[in-house]
Amino acid sequence: MLGRSVLAILGGVAVALVVAVGICEWLGWPFLRGPIERTIEARIHRDVSFGQDFRLSLFGGLRLSSDRFAIGPPAEGPEGSPEEFVHASDVELRLPYATVLGPLRGVEEPLRVTSLTVTQLNLNLWRGPDGKANWQFGAGDSTGERVVFPQFDRLVVREGHVRIDDARADVHAVAAVSTDEGTAAGDKGGLKVSARGTYQDRPLRVQLTSTGLLPLAQSTAQTPPLPVTLKAQAGGAKLDFEGEAADVLKLESLKGRFALSGPTLAAVGDAVGLTLPNTPPFDMTGKVRKSGVVWEADIEAFDTGKSQLAGEFTYDPQPSPPLLSGRLRGDRLVLTDLAPAIGAAPGDARSGNAKNGNAKKADAGNGSARNADGKSAKAAGKPLARGSPPAKGTPQAAAARDVRAKDDAVLPARPFDLPSLRAMNASVEIDLKRLDLPTDRLRSIAPVRGKLTLDDGLLAIDRLAAHTADGQLRGALSLDSRKQPPLWSADIGWSAVDLAKWITARNESAGEGEPDEYLTGKLSGQAKLQGSGRSTAAILGSLDGSLYTWIRDGTISHLLVEALGLDIAQGVGLLAVGDDPLPLYCAVAQLKASNGLVHTELGILDTPDSTIFVNGEVSLAHEQLALVLTAKPKDFSPLTVRAPVRITGRFADPQVKPDAKTLGAKLAAAAVLAAINPLAALIPLMDPADPAARRCADVVRSTRGPESRPKPGARAAPRSAEEARKPVQ
Repeated sequence: MLGRSVLAILGGVAVALVVAVGICEWLGWPFLRGPIERTIEARIHRDVSFGQDFRLSLFGGLRLSSDRFAIGPPAEGPEGSPEEFVHASDVELRLPYATVLGPLRGVEEPLRVTSLTVTQLNLNLWRGPDGKANWQFGAGDSTGERVVFPQFDRLVVREGHVRIDDARADVHAVAAVSTDEGTAAGDKGGLKVSARGTYQDRPLRVQLTSTGLLPLAQSTAQTPPLPVTLKAQAGGAKLDFEGEAADVLKLESLKGRFALSGPTLAAVGDAVGLTLPNTPPFDMTGKVRKSGVVWEADIEAFDTGKSQLAGEFTYDPQPSPPLLSGRLRGDRLVLTDLAPAIGAAPGDARSGNAKNGNAKKADAGNGSARNADGKSAKAAGKPLARGSPPAKGTPQAAAARDVRAKDDAVLPARPFDLPSLRAMNASVEIDLKRLDLPTDRLRSIAPVRGKLTLDDGLLAIDRLAAHTADGQLRGALSLDSRKQPPLWSADIGWSAVDLAKWITARNESAGEGEPDEYLTGKLSGQAKLQGSGRSTAAILGSLDGSLYTWIRDGTISHLLVEALGLDIAQGVGLLAVGDDPLPLYCAVAQLKASNGLVHTELGILDTPDSTIFVNGEVSLAHEQLALVLTAKPKDFSPLTVRAPVRITGRFADPQVKPDAKTLGAKLAAAAVLAAINPLAALIPLMDPADPAARRCADVVRSTRGPESRPKPGARAAPRSAEEARKPVQ
């Protein structure tokens, strides 16, 4: 009897439990609302609340519905941030038991949701300048970049509004979102996002469509990618993408075709964290892939200005700093299209700063200053002062650099964006079929090869190798932003450049397409220069180094020689019978730069008719010319004025005129003697087998006259490289 009583009691309890569970199931377990809220709060460390119309069902999996659901902000948020992270109306949520029992069994798995349906959703996303964001769940002050997003089997948002205030990315926008997962292809479901706002205080518009959201919001091996179409406009830049993606919120799986255009490539680089140069407006098309955190781009066409480029690149953000590698190639690069990268007006490197709004701005990074009267330190058209240039870093040096900050300044003064040079590293091979120079009077350089590297703020182009007009160009360039002020260096050499082919100036009166061969021959030389500053003007205004060049087997226009010698009679005769070129016995130039002041150590053009000497200085800091061209004719003409020709004035307005104060053969000869320097420093650089080296030495010896002949026991001017290197006996 006792056993039966126990069984009866147990059966009654069981029936009571079943009845109680049935009643609770029918009522929707309203007393569990508080425990569920507290359980979720403990897991995400946020305030969580349901509405009064709360219902829970335990049969067939967990099913929860409420007229309202809200998640509060983090405990510490920026001032003025939204009070709620999520506010949803008419919510229906289905969860598998594994999601609930997993934490009880000590299994940490992503939150999985069988189904979530929301009639109206308001989502407020914000991130502060320090990287703290309200989409980062958990304890502590994590500043991670990834969104913690549950895995959904079905997600339906009838009407959604998303507010984004991202101070770190400078994005402020409002988006309308709707999604209906599980619909068949061709149905009206899927994901639709339409956003408007600002990016870096410029208008922003985004439209995203897909057949669903789930693969875009989660990353599993079984998640198939879905077709995605993205159209975005921000501050004049426009992006069209069509492809497929999975886990777009983490951007770990993406591939497709893209078309990108905008006012400058640098702005696009800023948006994605890349260091890219300033360019004119551009159009770019190609393919993009992303696997894990590594981006790969195959740029099929990149047109900016008149340049036509392409390339293959890989961007890996895992190193510190990130690394961009690949290959830049193309059919044509126009040098003026890089003008914005050096602070000049786009499309016109010769237009100066007056057109781009920087003419009246001095280089802020180099101690901008002007004279008290607002005028330049040198009157235009007057010779530059001799003697030592002002010491670097002194107020005088700063004033000298910034005298050029006039409305007619030619050299770009806009400061470089040097901090961005340390935002990433780069290793890019350069392979260009053609490089067009800033003027169409010079033949293009083709091809051009080299390697561009960016290593901890040191930007360099090494292994530079180029060809033009049967000649070669080799060397290296660098800009070291680690030094203060930044240091620019160049070591460039050129050899056997055919001037007749390189200089493509045309004379319409000479016939169709026939070039004016004012100067021919094989041009060779070398330049080793360096300068410091935060702009092109500052670097050139502090330039130090040397440049030497010479011409072998050359000719020069007879008419030009007579014009430089101001031989009116022969000039008129040549105009009547034609301009026969004269052979160049010697054509050499050696320049020395010191703190932006470039002076001629040597400049000679020797022909059977005359010997022309070039003397003077060019101030890159002042953008001012002070050159004297003196011709010593070897024949007699009754109408030879024989006055030196002076080239003066500013770069923007050079003046060429005879020097009326030094007329006469004696004064001209005196100017010639003042212009000559020993050739011993230059001749050893020339080919010892080249007769030009000996001829140049003979020119100096004959021009100096008897007083320049060596005294007994003294060493004569060298006649060859070997002789120059021999010790004095």
